[in-house]
Amino acid sequence: MNSHSSTTSARTSSHTAPRALNGQNLVWLGAIVLIGINLRPLLTSISPLMTTIREATGLSFSGASLLTSLPVVAMGVGAFGASALTRTFGETRSVALGLLAIALACVAR
Repeated sequence: MNSHSSTTSARTSSHTAPRALNGQNLVWLGAIVLIGINLRPLLTSISPLMTTIREATGLSFSGASLLTSLPVVAMGVGAFGASALTRTFGETRSVALGLLAIALACVAR
């Protein structure tokens, strides 16, 4: 005898179908891609200038290595708060807040 009931085989899936890209989603996607392109020079610009920075500031080799790893470490530390931010504000608002923070940082820089 089969111990499984017929209702267990007809389970409903909690996954929703992926949504098609509409105009609003395309705008968000475009904004995220543009911000990502804008961040790339920020993360990669320190290494080519390291000799000049070290000579101008007297920075040691260990200090220079910390300087080059600082952006990556900051992003890693910031990622810990991302889940709490998403739970509090939702995905769309969290992305909007993140983009706003990046834009403000770029303006301040």
